[in-house]
Amino acid sequence: MFGGGQSARGQQRTQSGGDIQAEMPITLLEAYEGSKRTFKINTDNLRITIKPGSYDGQQLKIKGKGQPGFKGGNRGDLHIILKVEPDNRFERKNDNLLYTTSIGLYTAILGGKIEIPTLTGIVKITVPKESETGKTLKLKGKGMPIYGKALQYGDLLVKLTINLPKNITKEEEDLFKKLQFLREKQTVNK
Repeated sequence: MFGGGQSARGQQRTQSGGDIQAEMPITLLEAYEGSKRTFKINTDNLRITIKPGSYDGQQLKIKGKGQPGFKGGNRGDLHIILKVEPDNRFERKNDNLLYTTSIGLYTAILGGKIEIPTLTGIVKITVPKESETGKTLKLKGKGMPIYGKALQYGDLLVKLTINLPKNITKEEEDLFKKLQFLREKQTVNK
């Protein structure tokens, strides 16, 4: 044996431990408000702070909480990947939130007030006259907090769809026919 087994052992150096990756599911409300979570890794209970405006796929790095090092080497790091669970009311578009709501035909034509949920409670908004399906109204500052920027928020976008009346009565049908006649007459006179 050339050089003997001892010299090979003498060359072993310290080596840092490997990193650990873990996923942490959070709700949209937790991403909005921020939260504190306890995370158990090996025998350690770690307290993790999730800041307002956190986003899906965001990586939180905790130094020295990964795999132990070799021969006195430093421990690796822990990487926690946030997974924001889908919300049944809102769709997140960066710092904005999208909410789709249906309105009645009469509100679409005549305008009116409707109630909209936000992550901080219900608000009333005005639907303008002659709104069409797909029209988007903007509620400034009612979206997600902008990560790392205090008191700055995205917007809440309210997308309208029109819910046509079903099972209309004979009287309603006659009124719609009258409206149709008036509209056609108006178009011809232009």
